[in-house]
Amino acid sequence: MKMLRVFRCGSFDYQAIFSRHIAELRTLKSRESLLNRALESLRTIFDVDDACILLKEDKLYVLKATRGTVQAHVNLPADAPLVHYLIHGDAPLGRDELADSRFELDRAFLLKDFVNLKAAILLPLIIDGDLLGIIALGTPAGRPSFNHEEKELLALFTYEIAIAIQNVSLHERLLKQERKLQELSNLKNTFIANMTHELTTPLHHMIGLAQALADGGDGEVNAEQHQHLETIARAGEHLLALHRTVLDLSRLEIKCEKNEHSSDYGRAPAVAGGRGCSEEHGRRR
Repeated sequence: MKMLRVFRCGSFDYQAIFSRHIAELRTLKSRESLLNRALESLRTIFDVDDACILLKEDKLYVLKATRGTVQAHVNLPADAPLVHYLIHGDAPLGRDELADSRFELDRAFLLKDFVNLKAAILLPLIIDGDLLGIIALGTPAGRPSFNHEEKELLALFTYEIAIAIQNVSLHERLLKQERKLQELSNLKNTFIANMTHELTTPLHHMIGLAQALADGGDGEVNAEQHQHLETIARAGEHLLALHRTVLDLSRLEIKCEKNEHSSDYGRAPAVAGGRGCSEEHGRRR
């Protein structure tokens, strides 16, 4: 017996299954794993054959994950009529709805997209009015069209998928920024290491030579010359002290970075973690 039918009969805790799938999606940090798991969940819960997810990249919605017989080359322009209807409708769009008069002008284009995606229903992945992607589901031959209750459940589930995708994107951006900052830190450390050799050696020579000349190592010097040489030596010592301070600060910073990496510094915050799917979807609608 299909899960939705069992749920309607009241003999099975469908909501618990629904929540368990959502909770699992929220734990995934890899986009590929998330998309594939989302399609498997949709196929399991809603009894569909073909399923695919397209995500927005520049001016295209590009196929990123598929189950069933959907071809890997299927993409949609961002200005396609289908995209327009999904954004402004902000709800699942079934193939059976295309007979409605509001689709009359674009019906041929819409039908073509449904056929290419082998879809019986299309689901928008929308967050704050931004269409992140599209999920297409194809049903087995002879299966009735999705009813109102099923469409509501699909809308809830796809909204949670959209949140999970946004969280993964944020996590990936943070990791990318962290890697870039680490590269810059490595460059800085390399520079300081080189500077240690390039500065300390000539400074020591300069200080030593000035002190030796001041002490008459190359012949007697007068009072004014002695004062100038002492000034050179003191300036060199001052530069060495500044250099040691820079090195100490650099070592302290490296130690702090190591402590941060040993904690949960790399974890991305959840965009909507902790709220129930019904509450979030209800507020959105």
